[in-house]
Amino acid sequence: MPINKEKLAPILFILVAGLVIGSGVFLLMKDDSEKKSNDTVDEETEQPVVETNNLEMPEWAVELGIYNPEGFTINKTESLITSFQGTDPLFDSVTFVYEPNEIEAAKLVAEDYKLKFNLVENDTLMNQYENIVLQYDNQKEIEAKYLIIARVEDSGVLTISALNQLQLGTL
Repeated sequence: MPINKEKLAPILFILVAGLVIGSGVFLLMKDDSEKKSNDTVDEETEQPVVETNNLEMPEWAVELGIYNPEGFTINKTESLITSFQGTDPLFDSVTFVYEPNEIEAAKLVAEDYKLKFNLVENDTLMNQYENIVLQYDNQKEIEAKYLIIARVEDSGVLTISALNQLQLGTL
């Protein structure tokens, strides 16, 4: 049965929003990884999962154009890099959460990501969460291989996230 991309896109966005906000399913895997070894098996798919607290930018993210902005410090407890290996599902994702900084500096970085990746402002999410002062993403671009999010919170926290939708099976 073919995947209905229009119906799946909002569900994917909610999952990724949960990842970025910090209350989602994917961050729960990060919490579990501290109790287990780094090489675990996804209980649903029984596929090997590689998770890392080594926050070096993966090669695929560098090639995509994701970067750590100068003058910002990565929050190592909130950031996460995942790489799923196996036959299904396969997806890579990065979420870099940066320590609070000047809000205007964080907005400049978000604006740079907006221009670089042709992102649009997400008013819906900004209206839903009072602490989000700016969010750009390409969530409405259903055919995009990577879902990319640049978010600024009122505390000056900057979050940059990228998720391979093609590997996830939503394209």
